Parts: sequence; C-alpha cells; structure tokens
Amino acid sequence: MVVSAVVVRIWRECDVGTAAGFFWAPLALLLWVATAVLWTVVVWALGRYGVGVALAAGVVANLGLVWWVLAVVATPADYPDPLCPANVPAWWPEWVPV
Repeated sequence: MVVSAVVVRIWRECDVGTAAGFFWAPLALLLWVATAVLWTVVVWALGRYGVGVALAAGVVANLGLVWWVLAVVATPADYPDPLCPANVPAWWPEWVPV
C-alpha cells in the first residue's frame, strides 16, 4: 500500500513516535477495510446511474480518504515537531493542504 509507505516515511523523517512502523500495521488493515466499505457504498448508491458515474465518484471519495489519512493521521498536529515544522517533511508538496 502506497499510503502506508508514505505515512511511515513521514513518521520516520519527522520522528513521530518511536515505533511508527509497528503502530501503522494495524491501521493499514483498517484503512483497507475503510476503502472496501467506501467503494461498496459508492457502487451501491451510484451504480444505478452507470459504471462511469460510480467509478468517478469512487475515485474522488478514495482520494478524499487518502488525503485525510495523509493530512490528519500522518502529520499529527498535537505531536511535538522536533525535526519537521508541524510534522510536515520538506518534500511534502505545498499544493496538498495539511
């Protein structure tokens, strides 16, 4: 999972927690389940309008979920930021809000 790898990289570079990789493993499973539920709901709700509409809505909803995980979970505002300002690494794109 790309999101898992990015979150662990952010946590390691910004020194968020001591066992970031071990903490993220159960959350990766939870993210997988949330993605599956999200797609099931979107296809159930919008499938009658056509495959294209359901697919487009699913992609937008999934991108929203990924953004939320990367912006809120990966860069916790309540954690002290010893290395990265606001726990956002230097390579983080400025056009992605956190």
